[in-house]
Amino acid sequence: MALGPPIQQIDEAVVPQRRARPLFLGLPLSYLHCQTVNAEQVRLGLGWNRCFSGKSGVSSRPRIERTAGQQEAAPMAEYTNNEEQWPDGLWEEWGDPPPDEKRCQFQPARLIARCGLPAYDAGSESGEPRCLFHYEGEDRDPEELRSALEAAVAKRAHLWRANLQEADLTEANLQEARLQDANLQDADLGYANLQGASLDGAELQGADLRGAELQRADLGGANLQEAELSDANLQEAELWFANLQGADPRRANLQGADLGGAKLQGANLEGARLTGAVDLRGADLTNARLMRFELSPEAKLDNVEWGLAAGKMLRDEREARSKEPLYKMAFAEYEGVYRQIKLSYQYSGDYHRAGQFFIREMECKRTLLRFRRPVPEGRLKALWDWLSRGATRALWCVSYHICRHGEDPARLAKVMGLVIVLFAFIHSLVGVDGTDGDPIISPGFAMPPWADLLAQMTKAVYFSVATFTSLGYGDMQPVEGWGQVVAMVEVSLGIILVALLVGCVIRKLSR
Repeated sequence: MALGPPIQQIDEAVVPQRRARPLFLGLPLSYLHCQTVNAEQVRLGLGWNRCFSGKSGVSSRPRIERTAGQQEAAPMAEYTNNEEQWPDGLWEEWGDPPPDEKRCQFQPARLIARCGLPAYDAGSESGEPRCLFHYEGEDRDPEELRSALEAAVAKRAHLWRANLQEADLTEANLQEARLQDANLQDADLGYANLQGASLDGAELQGADLRGAELQRADLGGANLQEAELSDANLQEAELWFANLQGADPRRANLQGADLGGAKLQGANLEGARLTGAVDLRGADLTNARLMRFELSPEAKLDNVEWGLAAGKMLRDEREARSKEPLYKMAFAEYEGVYRQIKLSYQYSGDYHRAGQFFIREMECKRTLLRFRRPVPEGRLKALWDWLSRGATRALWCVSYHICRHGEDPARLAKVMGLVIVLFAFIHSLVGVDGTDGDPIISPGFAMPPWADLLAQMTKAVYFSVATFTSLGYGDMQPVEGWGQVVAMVEVSLGIILVALLVGCVIRKLSR
């Protein structure tokens, strides 16, 4: 019984397949390229790919190219699972071919054929036979389901949209299982072997995957919200656009994993290993916990959302600063986290984002200076240690507020302009003399007429700029006494701030 109009017999068909995603308008997209597959794969619905645009998923059906001269038509296959894919010893032997009423008639939306596994119960709500994996009732025997599933996986059966909700599959061997769009909500998959399994689009919300082997598994677009993934092996796993909100992948091995576009808001990545060429492009890590996690410089971090709100801090540092007392070890950990992210951005050439994390790294270092260290022996050494730490902390505090540790030259330029205007006002109060000793700006607090006030302030700003830049045209000089003191302070500040500005600009341009 054909499921649709016949198509022409072909030897090869062109279907979309997923490859590495480049960036388009700042968004990582799952671009498609054409890869040739044979007609058997098209018959089974293989080679289809869930292509995501933004954050919503749509399914792509095969595009079949017909060539001239292909005139004969052949019927489309009815079932994805034939006799050679039935598990041994679980159902009775039937004739060849078995009747339709003894085969599962479930047809997933992504496939062009029905399941075809032996029917478990013919009295389902749809009125059609259903296999053990697509049966929607609650009277399935857990041990029978587990053994049947392992046997079906060993036979390479196609189990699209299988109903495995709350199933006990602890330590089950499901290597290379075909469980696309399967319902595994709240299932127990602790220490299960899922290497190379196809779980794209699967529902795994609240599932227990502690210690599971998911190496090279395809979890693209899967819902892993609130899932337990501690100590799981996700090496080279496909997690593109997966929903990991509130998940717990502590100490998980994510080496070389593809997490492009994944939702990791509030995920606990403490101690996770994101080493190798892990792909995090477009991922959302807002409020994620990153204590003691490992990040290699080769990681791809384009357009990652870190959620650096409230003082440009990560969640762990914000929470630590809101508590009293502060803990030294915590800030030492945060310093390492910021350094790893900074080095990854520097490796990829994104120095702007690297600068943001360099600022937080320096702030953690400054906070660490608040904690007491072992007091050196001798009073002079102890005094010198206290003074040096205090001076270093004060210097870093000033550096943060005026130029963000050299990462914001525009902010430094604004500070320089403010200093010039401030000292111009002071010079207008203490007075400025000419080279012949006659006063150019009379000292005092008397308010002159508006026209004279404007001329006086213009001269004061001119003299302040000449003093700040150590230019000194020679047409003006500070008055004796307080005027000379103010000029010395402004010259000293000018030398320091101009040197800082030159250093910041050269640092930015050299990148």
